[in-house]
Amino acid sequence: MMRPFNIDNDLVFFRIGDTEGKIEYTFEGESYFNLFDFYYFQDAIEESKSGSCLSLSDTEIAKKLYDYAMNDA
Repeated sequence: MMRPFNIDNDLVFFRIGDTEGKIEYTFEGESYFNLFDFYYFQDAIEESKSGSCLSLSDTEIAKKLYDYAMNDA
C-alpha cells in the first residue's frame, strides 16, 4: 500500500523475489509498504471463510486486517 495509509487505498502485490522481503519497496518511482506477511494474509482470508467470521462483511474483514496492520493488534 502507498502512504498515506487508508482503508480505501489500493493494494498491490509483488513477488517476494522482487521485494527481497523489504518493508518498503520502490516500483516505477512509487514507494509501497508491506503491511504484513503474505502468509498471514492468506491465513486470514481462509479463516474468514469459517466460524464466527462468516457473519462478517467483506468491509468488516478489511477493517480488521487494516487495524491489525496499523496497530499490530
